[in-house]
Amino acid sequence: MVLLKLYFLVQSFGVALFLVWIYYNQSTKLVAVLDNIVLSYIGKISYGLYAY
Repeated sequence: MVLLKLYFLVQSFGVALFLVWIYYNQSTKLVAVLDNIVLSYIGKISYGLYAY
């Protein structure tokens, strides 16, 4: 049980670090791929389906 809680803590910390890295490295190719208009549109649609 402790290992499961540790897993979620490590995963949350990793996602937070990834988001901070994206924020400070806006000129990388990864950010350009994530900023693609097609991916953005798919994200908007999937969030609308989730919220529905």
